[in-house]
This record gives sequence, structure tokens and C-alpha cells, in this order.
Amino acid sequence: RNFDNILYYVYMDKKFCFTKREMEILALIVAGLDNVQIAERLHITRHTVKVHISSMYSKAQINSRVLLAIEAYKSGISENYSDRIDF
Repeated sequence: RNFDNILYYVYMDKKFCFTKREMEILALIVAGLDNVQIAERLHITRHTVKVHISSMYSKAQINSRVLLAIEAYKSGISENYSDRIDF
């Protein structure tokens, strides 16, 4: 398995393991984009966006898009990753 696509970060004693694509989606969520906009930006389907978000919910043990964005913002992860996304 190729682990180059896996990114780790720690926030509030939790270790999250998100893929690069999940990190891209997370940065776009924090930026305020909805699923349709994210899909268009990344050239993927809305269903694929939903699958990635569901995966992030599961990994972070969060069941809300808002909470996911808040945790990412607090941890600085979105800020560190958003500079790689062409807004």
C-alpha cells in the first residue's frame, strides 16, 4: 500500500489519518464551499465528495460538517493545507 497519500495530524489528543483528497475537501469545507462546489472544483462527482466526507466523519468520530470544519480550523490543519488549493 502506498502511504504517500496519507496525512496525519493530532488535535486534542486525537490522531486523524486523512488522505490528501480528504485534506483538499476539508480545506474547501472550511473555506465555505458546499458539496456541489467542491465536486466542481476537484472534478469529481457529488457522490464522491459525500463518500470522502463520510469517511472523515468516521475517522474523526464527528457527525457534523460544522464540527469537522471547527476542529480543522482550531487545529490549523485547514490553514496549513489551504495554500495548496487553488482558490
